[in-house]
Amino acid sequence: MTAYQDEQRQGHLQVIAHLRCEGPALREALWNACAAYLAFRRKLDGFLLRHCAPLCTANCYTSQTSACCNRESIITFFADLVVNALVSGPQELDRLLEPLERPHEGAKCVYLDGEGCIWRLKPIVCAMFLCDRAEQKVLGNTGRVRDQWLALKAEDRLFRWPDRPVLFDWLEERFMAAGIQSPLMYLHLSPGLLRVKRRAGWSAAPSQPREPGSAGRGGRFEGRDRHRRSTS
Repeated sequence: MTAYQDEQRQGHLQVIAHLRCEGPALREALWNACAAYLAFRRKLDGFLLRHCAPLCTANCYTSQTSACCNRESIITFFADLVVNALVSGPQELDRLLEPLERPHEGAKCVYLDGEGCIWRLKPIVCAMFLCDRAEQKVLGNTGRVRDQWLALKAEDRLFRWPDRPVLFDWLEERFMAAGIQSPLMYLHLSPGLLRVKRRAGWSAAPSQPREPGSAGRGGRFEGRDRHRRSTS
């Protein structure tokens, strides 16, 4: 296995084990916290299916020329693993682990098989990726479809761009508080994202995770307890 496969495998196993260990109470709390994000993903998937799937399937997947799916090391947030585990059944999770436990061959994403992506809910970076050709052909420069795409991109940031308290950060905190560590916890490890937090003037307290909150207007995640404001 490659280092990437091992990193991904360990992340999935940690999430699966913790969800099984903690039982229904944790799953319910996470479901409540992720409700707005899952609604956003349904809206995003509907947009991509209507406007992008025919072009992307023919020009990239079938021809094996994709700049994204033909890379083994796609970017996954720890939150991607958590949300996917919530919506997946045992057989789907087993299938996700299979390509991470055998030698990887070929120049394509390790999660891609003959039927396409094997994630139940693919990583957000994959879902939001449109190449220049797709943007030009599908979206054009103006119009209703482009406006819809720009609105989806703005909504995406409300869940994972930490210039405010966001869901992806909270999910990492929740698992970190249980003693789980992963290099995929980018909102707590990425120098760039940590700078975004500092510039926004807030910091999180992983040892004291907030209770699951609700999504405000536009899908923004808001915990019941506020993040501590930094004084720096």
